[in-house]
Amino acid sequence: MKKLLFILSVSIFLNGCSLMQSVEPVEIHQIQENKLPLDLKDPPPIKLHDVEWRVINTDTTYYCLNTDSYQKLSLNLMILQKYMIEQKAIINAYRSYYEKKDVDFKKKVTNDKEGWE
Repeated sequence: MKKLLFILSVSIFLNGCSLMQSVEPVEIHQIQENKLPLDLKDPPPIKLHDVEWRVINTDTTYYCLNTDSYQKLSLNLMILQKYMIEQKAIINAYRSYYEKKDVDFKKKVTNDKEGWE
């Protein structure tokens, strides 16, 4: 009888007050957040300079530019290059915004710790 009473008192001691409380199930809710629309302005339309070409027909055909037209042509190429750089920056901004992957918290913490050492 003493053995049974001892086992019963040990089991009550090990269980503590858990016999008197009811455990509520944990609810997990996943909420998908929509990304905010990007507020990137479109670059202004391209305004190119008029270039005057001259064609000389002899046995072979030559295309000629005077000095002023050649300078305008080089300015046009610079404007096009600037426009392409702006477009590439916009595309990269969209790509980095929409293809961003979830950050692994443990990896981020270890990377932060490395900077402090």
